[in-house]
Amino acid sequence: MHAGRRPDLVAFNDVRALLQASRLHEALAAAVRLTEAHPAVAAGHNILGVIHASQGDATSAAQIYSELLKEDGSNIAALAGLARCYISTGALDQAKQTLGMVPDAKKNDSAVAAARAALDV
Repeated sequence: MHAGRRPDLVAFNDVRALLQASRLHEALAAAVRLTEAHPAVAAGHNILGVIHASQGDATSAAQIYSELLKEDGSNIAALAGLARCYISTGALDQAKQTLGMVPDAKKNDSAVAAARAALDV
């Protein structure tokens, strides 16, 4: 066990490590457990979306990001993730519209910048 750290933070870090190691099936299973144990933690759902997108499942990822945005329309990670899903499916106008929803103060966020760069390619 990781002494001195909250179990939900440990689980989140474990999911990120699995994702970074390209162990996507394990990351998906761990992310599902994380979101079931902590359904109100948006970061867990965001990483679940990232995993689905990494597996080429833009539809599932977009559904997750859309649900997050229903709860919090200013979730920058969800906006950027949804835009990336649209880009991956060729829905460029929808990606532009989604990125247009990002508040001016967050336009330089790294996830938003990455989505914009993918759109501009």
